[in-house]
Amino acid sequence: MIGTEINILLGADILKNVNFLVEWDKKEIQFSSTPFMCKGVPIPVDFYMGIPKIDLKVNGKELKVFLDTGAKLSYLPLEITSRYKPVGTAQDFYPGLGQFTTDIYEVGVELGNHSFSITAGNLPELLQMTLAMTNAKGILGNDIFKNFNVCFNYTGNEIVLVEK
Repeated sequence: MIGTEINILLGADILKNVNFLVEWDKKEIQFSSTPFMCKGVPIPVDFYMGIPKIDLKVNGKELKVFLDTGAKLSYLPLEITSRYKPVGTAQDFYPGLGQFTTDIYEVGVELGNHSFSITAGNLPELLQMTLAMTNAKGILGNDIFKNFNVCFNYTGNEIVLVEK
């Protein structure tokens, strides 16, 4: 469905136990059993069933969101995206649900002391209800890599945003 062969899908169930540094523009990733000493803005991370959650500020309001580096889109609730004009549509996929289509929006967010834009859609109602049961309001996808190299110091319950 993504147009390429995949040999492995490395998920949060494995990654939550290691530290890794992603340098997106260089297409490099490093792994370590000890935290990386990165200079940047530390962001606390909580875990829900092994999935990382962070605080993201949208329209001045703090939201708990899952950090899903494998997600091509970020997702926010309709109550937020309804304030914006759609800039297009996108198809995505969720296991057990299959493919779905969503309007997409450019939304300004704040993480740490950094402001940047994300491309956000709306999850199907079933998935939005599932998020609500975890006290999360959305998902921050791989938009994070457009602006930062990221140290995922999960053994220290933090990520560090490193400006490019």
